[in-house]
Amino acid sequence: MSHAIRPLCGEDYDQWLPLWQGYLSFYKTDLPDNVTQATWGRLVADGQQPYGLCAVEPAGRLVGIVHYLFHPVTWSIADRCYLEDLFVDPTVRGGGIGKSLIEAVYNAADAHGADQTYWLTQEFNTRARRLYDHVATVTPFIKYQR
Repeated sequence: MSHAIRPLCGEDYDQWLPLWQGYLSFYKTDLPDNVTQATWGRLVADGQQPYGLCAVEPAGRLVGIVHYLFHPVTWSIADRCYLEDLFVDPTVRGGGIGKSLIEAVYNAADAHGADQTYWLTQEFNTRARRLYDHVATVTPFIKYQR
């Protein structure tokens, strides 16, 4: 399947929203509308994080999204890149879109001088984990939260 990767822009909202909602549904979560609106505003604001990219079919339909950000760490002088959200329309999965979105984040991280790109996923996300096992290395870390 042919697709292009580009930054999200303000005109993408109506196509981004169903992908965002699909992502949230996959992880069995709901967010208040004001959080979704604030997230969208940050994604398309110049120079503000997080950053957003999308995969677009030749006809202009958005079929995937990824959001990422950079942050300093205590173990390196360079920033780290956190790939926070990745979602591909279920009707086009398996066509390389997820890999292209991850590689686009890798390219952004390299351009930023980040020394690492990382992300989290649920253990049950087996289909995505098959892709992740090809483009990254799983770590032994366990997440705790309050």
